[in-house]
Amino acid sequence: MEFLDFGKYNFYIWASYGLTFLVLILNVVFPVMAKKKQLHRIKRQNYLNQ
Repeated sequence: MEFLDFGKYNFYIWASYGLTFLVLILNVVFPVMAKKKQLHRIKRQNYLNQ
């Protein structure tokens, strides 16, 4: 596991990997949540207009 050790830069490199993966995950989660919220609003509006 020596190849995973980046010496004195270890913290910075692994923190950047972690932040990158967090951003990638949030780029999927936020649009899915927004879509669900928008569909709920549309369904509610259609129900109220009937």
